[in-house]
Amino acid sequence: MKKQMLENVSLCAIVRDEMMNPAGGITDFVESTVPFVGEAVIVDTGSIDGTKDALDKLARKYSSLKVASHRWKGYGDARNKSMEFATQKHILILDADERLTRYDFQELDEFMKENPVPAYDFEFTAVKPNGESKSDGHNPRLFLKNLGLEFVD
Repeated sequence: MKKQMLENVSLCAIVRDEMMNPAGGITDFVESTVPFVGEAVIVDTGSIDGTKDALDKLARKYSSLKVASHRWKGYGDARNKSMEFATQKHILILDADERLTRYDFQELDEFMKENPVPAYDFEFTAVKPNGESKSDGHNPRLFLKNLGLEFVD
């Protein structure tokens, strides 16, 4: 079966100390998201647990992964910085403890093709220390880059 890919989508994520998290850590996050998007931008905001080194190594494996560092000045500032590096038509926002499945990526790809709108709200899996839960917080998570959306703290 051909792998569906959100070719015109930049995944934008901010991370800090994510070598291990309840969802499986930074390596699992990258391997479960980067193959399904046109590019991924992950901004490290000051990790001291090896997350940045792991990302640099993963960037050698995935040519579509861009890794940057940015000093923490707040959630909104960091999220906006990640979006500055995005070059694709759409932006997808996920955190390192949130997951979409291969099926979710396929559904999004099909839905976007059938329903071209500026922004999309959807549920995703947020994995917390007390277990998995479906969440739709902080939507929209997928939107046209040229909408000019900015995040604030």
